[in-house]
Amino acid sequence: MKQLFIQTCIQPYFVALADEKEILAHQECPFPLSRTLFENTDKILTETQIKKTDLSEICVLKGPGSFSGLRTGLAFTKGLAIALNCPAYGLDTFDLYAFPQRKKALIAFTRTQNDAFFAKFENNKIIFNPLPQTKSDLQQILLDNPDSIRYGEAWKNFDLQENNEKPLTPQLMKEAFHREKKDLTPTYGNTCYAKPISEKNSS
Repeated sequence: MKQLFIQTCIQPYFVALADEKEILAHQECPFPLSRTLFENTDKILTETQIKKTDLSEICVLKGPGSFSGLRTGLAFTKGLAIALNCPAYGLDTFDLYAFPQRKKALIAFTRTQNDAFFAKFENNKIIFNPLPQTKSDLQQILLDNPDSIRYGEAWKNFDLQENNEKPLTPQLMKEAFHREKKDLTPTYGNTCYAKPISEKNSS
């Protein structure tokens, strides 16, 4: 089984290729994504001598995250999945840090220079706040949850407490996908809150 992972939500963006056991190859994708995403996908396939038709599934982060990054990544995923008749799965950015062994965690990703996307992981569930959180909002959240583990780069970017180091890597995305896959529906979309649609028929 060969899997393609596409992450265009949080910089640095990347594309990665994996099998059941490990990450086989990966490449960062700087701007312009419309060029580097295509080029670097071809590059890792060439390096590993794997054909596009060998891909068994695609996993893409579907947000929240950078609007322009998501638009490019989701459009690329949709086109590739349809062309190859390959199921594509949309993984929520916050699901990367929904570790079952954690009772409570605070997750924040930078949205702009002034605010962040925020969610709380509690009682084995992700609780997403749809409103952008400012630095003062995050400061209050820390005061209200002093014992919580923190993930995401926004804490450090806003000069708040250091986050618990768990960078967004291809391996982290692969682990989250395997953990969450049983609850996912093959998904395509073109916004950061993509809605699931039916898997493409094999006919």
